[in-house]
Amino acid sequence: MKKRCLVAESGGMLARVDAEDIMYILRDGGRIIVVTEEKEYIYYESMKKAEEIMGDGFFKPRDRCIINMEYLRRVDVNRRQIVFKDGEEVYLGRDACYKLKKVFKRYITENILYVAEDEVPYE
Repeated sequence: MKKRCLVAESGGMLARVDAEDIMYILRDGGRIIVVTEEKEYIYYESMKKAEEIMGDGFFKPRDRCIINMEYLRRVDVNRRQIVFKDGEEVYLGRDACYKLKKVFKRYITENILYVAEDEVPYE
């Protein structure tokens, strides 16, 4: 089975970014910004190419954003804010947050079999 990845190419730089390492992807004009825990990759590409790596665990709450649910920690619709495991915050529109919250809840309940009282995965 082939591993899903993006190829980030900009100027003299070429990097392979495995899908499982991606926290989120944003489109900014003609550029896409691929964010991992260690690095940001910014290069010119269509969002369609980034969407090709999407599979289980990825969600696209709006046209310019793809979220890896595994890295997501909290969705706050009132603040229009999402928070990742490393504490990074990203702001989205209300509708995008609302959609993401519903999908995140389903993702948590389907992917966690047992949660001890002292190990609640949200705040």
